[in-house]
Amino acid sequence: MWTPGYWAYGDDGYFWVPGAWVPAPYEGALWTPGYWGWGDGLYVFHPGYWGLHVGYYGGINYGFGYMGLGFVGGAWRGHEFAYNTAVMRVNETVIHNTYVDRNIVERNTVARTAAWPIAVAPAASATIRPRKSGWPSTTGTSRTPRSSSSMRQRPGATGRLTSRTTTGVRKTWL
Repeated sequence: MWTPGYWAYGDDGYFWVPGAWVPAPYEGALWTPGYWGWGDGLYVFHPGYWGLHVGYYGGINYGFGYMGLGFVGGAWRGHEFAYNTAVMRVNETVIHNTYVDRNIVERNTVARTAAWPIAVAPAASATIRPRKSGWPSTTGTSRTPRSSSSMRQRPGATGRLTSRTTTGVRKTWL
């Protein structure tokens, strides 16, 4: 399953944690991405988690089915996760559990032209982490921030850094 990248904060400041494909920890699990949100006079990072539904993630359009509210990149069909190729790119010569639902693309285009930056407010049920089904980050989702933050370099002439983390994922600092 795709888990979007995000900006994290460490001892050396902000750094980009790239998105990654990770296996769901159990059948039916969906990832709610982490996000930065304003609360109590400061910006606070709300970490991502696994659950039976996608909760609130700041109204941010991460792409890949995370259009700001909920998740439309795929669905569990029996024991397999099927990808909605209208919003997710997967190698269909390897991954055969796919379907196409273009309705969300048409609705999202209309909705996103009305307001910017973020006009999606959370429903009360979406801000409550599930107690029984909520799982914290798994090895694939939690290892990336630590390995990314340890890969510091001095910016070159472009002011941009690229490196590979210990997981082999390319990352970029601006």
